[in-house]
Amino acid sequence: MERAAYRLSQNASVTPAKTPSPTGRPPFPTPFFYGWVIVACSVAGSFLSSGTSNVVMSVLLKPMSDETGWSRTMIVSAISMGSLASGLISPVAGRMADVIGARILVPLGALISGALYYVVGLAAIYPVFLVGYTINRSVSTSTVGGVAGQTVVVSWFGRRRPRALGMVSMAGALGATAMGIMAQFLLDDIGWRGVMFIYGTLILLFMVIPAAFLLRKTPEETGLWPDNEPPEPPETAGMEQPGRRRRNYTNEYPWTLSEAMRTRALWLLIFGSGLASFAITGVSVNQIAYFADRGLPPEAAAGILAVYTFSSAIASVLWGFLIERFDERLVSSASFALAAGCLWYLTQVDSMPKAFLFVAVFGTCARGQNNIISILFAQYFGRRSYGTIHGFTNFIHTFFSSAGPLATALAFDLTGSYISMFRVLIFVFVVAASSMFMAFKPKPPAQRPPALDLAMG
Repeated sequence: MERAAYRLSQNASVTPAKTPSPTGRPPFPTPFFYGWVIVACSVAGSFLSSGTSNVVMSVLLKPMSDETGWSRTMIVSAISMGSLASGLISPVAGRMADVIGARILVPLGALISGALYYVVGLAAIYPVFLVGYTINRSVSTSTVGGVAGQTVVVSWFGRRRPRALGMVSMAGALGATAMGIMAQFLLDDIGWRGVMFIYGTLILLFMVIPAAFLLRKTPEETGLWPDNEPPEPPETAGMEQPGRRRRNYTNEYPWTLSEAMRTRALWLLIFGSGLASFAITGVSVNQIAYFADRGLPPEAAAGILAVYTFSSAIASVLWGFLIERFDERLVSSASFALAAGCLWYLTQVDSMPKAFLFVAVFGTCARGQNNIISILFAQYFGRRSYGTIHGFTNFIHTFFSSAGPLATALAFDLTGSYISMFRVLIFVFVVAASSMFMAFKPKPPAQRPPALDLAMG
């Protein structure tokens, strides 16, 4: 019905959008746009959902193995299962975020996740740990953080959407580091089981009731507009404004997943970002071992990881601000091209200063791509089915990102060096940049010429 109304509007003059009909009010008045409260909730969820991340589990790996007798392979297998499960559940979580909204989905996910932290902390046998951790990671990273938090932010913002999503992405990167450091400090006093209990308590306290109380699905249901900016008058709609690109985000075409799948842009975005994920994870997981092979001291590893993580977090916001001022397609392709240059530089690294320079620049160029891709899907396909579309792409990205480290490690085992694989990954980044460059924003179906519709099936 909504898409039919949009198509009719394309055959007539531009008409102003209807005033929102509020079905619920914010829980309290704010002197600023309430959307920033939504961002704060999503930031908290992204931060706290990092308790099951690879960084935290890498800190707990040895103590868990020593105390339980489970081999490190068994524990790492559970971590990998959790990562794959989070990708599998993303389409479901995305669809639920579109249909029922984050106000229900986030507290429900937080309640399940908090309870499963206790299950993991009390696990006496490996199957209980395996199932508890796998479900916990998939639920927390898809509902408390991840696609659910991004979906509600996309619904509340248009022009300021890139910076808002950047803040959510930055929280995830900083959360993994902060919770990893916290786990390291707590281990001596309360052990890994105590860490699980504390992380479960934190997510129950700060996400279940606060999210249910504060979150709202869309600004329209509270009587507001995205960005708190009403639509442009018909006589100025679509006109360029000095110093910025002005768009009518309130009347974005309500793309569905099936419609998006008929566009070349969606598949170019998936292909380009998937290749980039393959290369980024391949480098990220193996870079410390590579630096050790090049003669860097083992004690430098902690500092290198800290710089890498911090630069990745800053990049999430940095790229968001750049996309507000420049074309998102060009920004994304430029970031991957720069990452290719960084990877060439990596093959020349033979000292600590060069290693720190690499991780700082590579983290900024490459690791910010998660936020860039989230923004691209929102800008190209709008907010109505963002969760469904982004959840579908996350499902595919999981396999790209999981294959990268394995392929890089396998190349090392076969050749005795990472250099040849890094050269292959340079080419992968170049192809990814080219794919993003060719991914022009699609026109809504009602605006496509009939011949193009036939060509796209």
